[in-house]
Amino acid sequence: MAVMRTVLALVAALAGLTAARAEPTLVFRGETFVQRYESGNDKARLAEFVPPGETLQTWTKLIGYRAVFDSVQSPTDAAAVVGKLAQQRYAGAKPRVMVKGSEALVEFVAKAPNSNVIEYNVFKYAPGQDGRGIVSFQYAQRFRGLDPDDARARGGEALEEAAAFDMTRVRTTTARRGASF
Repeated sequence: MAVMRTVLALVAALAGLTAARAEPTLVFRGETFVQRYESGNDKARLAEFVPPGETLQTWTKLIGYRAVFDSVQSPTDAAAVVGKLAQQRYAGAKPRVMVKGSEALVEFVAKAPNSNVIEYNVFKYAPGQDGRGIVSFQYAQRFRGLDPDDARARGGEALEEAAAFDMTRVRTTTARRGASF
């Protein structure tokens, strides 16, 4: 029950976020991503990046940084909950959770009913700044007309790099900065 309260708190915290206009960049897998969204409050922060020329509505690849400052959930618990939710919501999601030390990963595919768009997702979770709360790195890639296993194989090419992603950047980008921005 504590896990569900944490998930609900995350959803509520993210719902109260406000947008910012900064557009820093990052490189992942040799590709440049531009920050298109940043928001936060005293409970959580979110930053989202897409390739140049893409928007948050039309992206083909997306990177998300998230932080929940007071979460008591472990990275392993967070990955397991996201995997379970994906399995409940998306037929063929086939979530897979991997744990290494204090970090955990979950990968899955998501396909909405009556859509030809399928999304590959990998989330990496780690302890937050100074070991408090939790942060995550997300890599998502959208495909059209592929079956879930083909999308998993093509998107999964990023899994090893996501697993090796330095979470220090996520912690720095999402660090608590006061009540809101």
